Amino acid sequence: MKLSIHSNIRDYEAVFEETDAFVDSLSKHSQACFVVDDNVWKIHSPTLLKQLPAEQVIIIPIHENRKNLDTVQSLYDRMVEYPAKRNLTMISIGGGILQDVSGFAASTIYRGINWIYIPTTLLAQADSCIGSKTSLNYSSYKNLVGTFYPPTRIHIYT
Repeated sequence: MKLSIHSNIRDYEAVFEETDAFVDSLSKHSQACFVVDDNVWKIHSPTLLKQLPAEQVIIIPIHENRKNLDTVQSLYDRMVEYPAKRNLTMISIGGGILQDVSGFAASTIYRGINWIYIPTTLLAQADSCIGSKTSLNYSSYKNLVGTFYPPTRIHIYT
């Protein structure tokens, strides 16, 4: 099942996946980087995520205190190493905090790249990925810095 979502920036789809075959398809994307929550990686790297090309995977620890510009800068540092620039596609796999950090990075590097999001928590599936908001904490302020940047596509796999 697909849900079409209208956005002032661009329209996009949320695809409700019945099998994990979509992961295999995404793993063959030659101009992609996979940004994965370290907790998701620990649980799913031996199974669901094992076909992801290791050289294209960026694993980042995700906690509320990592939802900041320093974490985004660490993503930039890794992403500029990829030969694809504006043609790069970021595929984010994780919950709402990862969505905020990676979505912000995708919206700002090279003035915006393709971004696919695979939410791994119920809250991320129902709220953060559909609203297209990205937000970072700054100093002692929560969600002070951010953008509205819808993903190109969302894959929801319960």
